Amino acid sequence: MQAAAENLRTAKEDAFNCMHVLRQARAAAYTANTAESRYLLDPVFAPNYEQVFFSNIAQIAQIPHGQTVETIASAYNFQGKKVDGFKGYIADELNNITFAGEKEAALASLITLGKYLAIDQQIRQLERSSKHQEAIALCLGNKFGQSNWLFEEFKTANQKTFDINQAAFDKAIGQGFSNVDGFEIKTGIAVGMIALLSFLGLLPCLKEYSN
Repeated sequence: MQAAAENLRTAKEDAFNCMHVLRQARAAAYTANTAESRYLLDPVFAPNYEQVFFSNIAQIAQIPHGQTVETIASAYNFQGKKVDGFKGYIADELNNITFAGEKEAALASLITLGKYLAIDQQIRQLERSSKHQEAIALCLGNKFGQSNWLFEEFKTANQKTFDINQAAFDKAIGQGFSNVDGFEIKTGIAVGMIALLSFLGLLPCLKEYSN
């Protein structure tokens, strides 16, 4: 039962909690990427789409003042410590690293997000400079270094981190079921043995009183 409880803890706290925030990060990223395009294609509501973009990015990763994506990645990668004020789904994931390869995949998603935001800044600068077609090309482009290419890179890193946790979750659940496999039969045998041994232990006393 203790082994089953530990496997359940691993599945829930170490794996599933990470899987949950990673899926939330993915959903927020989709919303942000859509808002980035609508910012260019619907100028009347551009300020609204810009707000949606940055609010969803903040849910994924909120970089504290005085820090950059690079300094945060360095702190987690080389110093192995949390960064004060760093919040969001990626922060939640990095603060719950358990499995082999998980930290590297999570840091890859953070670094890719930073590159994606740098391109987004260029898109908005082009748009404000009345270079609308260039802004659209950079936003919708799938070539190396363009916005949609970086979005796909972020999704790949996010999925890799998710897959690591999914594999650990499946393993822990499988081991948990194995721990309690045949538990009812084993319990029945154990109770029967206890009753039999108790009876055999009391038998001399019962014979004494019967005499």
